[in-house]
Amino acid sequence: MLGDAQTWIKGPIEKENVLADVTTIMRKGKSIECRNHGYQFIVELWLLLHPSYYICNSLK
Repeated sequence: MLGDAQTWIKGPIEKENVLADVTTIMRKGKSIECRNHGYQFIVELWLLLHPSYYICNSLK
């Protein structure tokens, strides 16, 4: 798991600790399917670039 302002990745998470599985996100009145290829690309890009987020914030 990784939130927007989180400084570390939590995990791995044991299956018995999962309470729900998100399949759709509502953003600005639109629904986004989590299995959508475009959304999956953004997720992978976010995970790849996440370490640079802290470098950029430390320069402020």
